[in-house]
Amino acid sequence: MRRGRLQIHPRVAVVALIFVLAMNFACRSNDLQDGFYARFLTDKAEYKQGEAIQLQLLLRNENKDPMTLTFASSQKYDFWVQDPGGNEVWRWSASRVFLAVITHVDIMPGATIEFAETWDPLNDEGTAVPPGSYTIHAGILIADAPRIDPVTVAIR
Repeated sequence: MRRGRLQIHPRVAVVALIFVLAMNFACRSNDLQDGFYARFLTDKAEYKQGEAIQLQLLLRNENKDPMTLTFASSQKYDFWVQDPGGNEVWRWSASRVFLAVITHVDIMPGATIEFAETWDPLNDEGTAVPPGSYTIHAGILIADAPRIDPVTVAIR
């Protein structure tokens, strides 16, 4: 049996490269200004095993002009959890499907938008995580995303 090699025609490669570069350009948000803030929080710092953890990501525009955030798909944010060893145990988007469509969200001056989800402390396989200290991360899925500080919670 002869094993073939995958051959990519040079014109196809050029078209693919142009498409990737165009998507990156098309999906860049307004230059994020100093007055744009992202804050992530949970409803408390310590939870009983099995207790639901409320996740809240707030985006605020404190500028005098509206801001437009541009996303490469219908997914705008994500949350993920790491165990004490730094291993990812859960990701909000892992079991979801998102449309491959450029999406825009406008944030007016002085306005805050919120993305909220719940983590029932289970791993991606649906098994309860053991007691311990977990670091929860949040991110907005734009090309020039601001750094968002994670939150550490204890599960007892």
